[in-house]
Amino acid sequence: MVENFCSFETSYLYWGDYEDVLSCNPGKFDVIFAADVIYEECQVDPLLDTVAALLKGDLTVAMVIVVVILLIVLAAVAVLVAVVVVSVLMVL
Repeated sequence: MVENFCSFETSYLYWGDYEDVLSCNPGKFDVIFAADVIYEECQVDPLLDTVAALLKGDLTVAMVIVVVILLIVLAAVAVLVAVVVVSVLMVL
């Protein structure tokens, strides 16, 4: 077992509503882990604003990663919709 003396804390965070996080944690974060965070297109801007406000360092790489993940998710949704439409049409 390796002991690296790291500690982690988790919390709910609603995209665009990050003032409480900044008031409790005056420094910005090195890393933000998230999964299944975007379900509608209207959530993209609040997500990007929140990441920009909370992540320290160069945001270029972080934003590119977020955009690539969003494109993958949107493509997956488009494929799912196409499969559902084709399945419904086959039943008719």
